[in-house]
Amino acid sequence: MKISDYMPHIYDKNKEMNNIINSEEEELENGLKLEIENSFKDTFAKIATENGLAKFETILGIKVDKETETLDFRRKRIINRLVSQAPFTETYFINKMNEMLGEDNWDYELNYGTYTLTINSTKPRKCLV
Repeated sequence: MKISDYMPHIYDKNKEMNNIINSEEEELENGLKLEIENSFKDTFAKIATENGLAKFETILGIKVDKETETLDFRRKRIINRLVSQAPFTETYFINKMNEMLGEDNWDYELNYGTYTLTINSTKPRKCLV
């Protein structure tokens, strides 16, 4: 799309107006290109811009403290929430807990009759959830 295609022909020989139109075309092209790229990135939490992360956080109901939380931390928390939504298998649960706390730093007891899950941790760590 070119702005010059939509301008009246009276400006064709006006050097000043042509310079303004050309600079506006460059600005529009670069800005539009950036907006399209960012819109694509914001579809995926792993590469989203700050605006994209904010949209994910709104959808997932995550409250953010922008003063203490880095973009990388926010990104990991979003990804963690997206892949951790129930229902999930016991194997997935064990792998995720091992990833967060370490393999020998926790154990669990699952009571199917009462739908109770008890987790005991021997080495507490800061979790990303």
